[in-house]
Amino acid sequence: ILRENHAGRISSLPFGCCSSDLAAGTPAYDDRDQVLTLQQVGLVHGDKVHRRILVSIYRYLVRTPKGAADPQTRGRHWEGLGFQGDDPATDLRATGVVGLLHILYAIQQAPIFYSAMFEASQSATHEFPFVLVCFNLSAVGVECLQRQGLHSRVLKEAREGCK
Repeated sequence: ILRENHAGRISSLPFGCCSSDLAAGTPAYDDRDQVLTLQQVGLVHGDKVHRRILVSIYRYLVRTPKGAADPQTRGRHWEGLGFQGDDPATDLRATGVVGLLHILYAIQQAPIFYSAMFEASQSATHEFPFVLVCFNLSAVGVECLQRQGLHSRVLKEAREGCK
């Protein structure tokens, strides 16, 4: 689910999109199982990979210049992204690390859209907690995976897209 890109940033990978069924032992089943497992994993500030995921999200959204120091994993600057307080770990209760991976994947796959959404979240007209909205979407996705309702639709669309 993760890989390191040439700039040393962590990237999330899409799930096995061309899998045909959800039988145990298949790539699709394994991907689903990984997502549901990662949902149970909270942010660990001392974990190098967790830190790099968090810092990558910050850098993408805030557009920090190359060479700038990495932000601390705790601090008021996280509230600017839409976290409820100065410790991002406290907002991952429903999604675990999956919430962070969802944001990372989304901003990498659709950077213009998510940049515009982040900017809208900062405007006086719309003002909303960007990361919390993303976490809510992640939580709905995880719930659908748990019920397997989303999985069959994803597989169907993935198979059609892989033709």
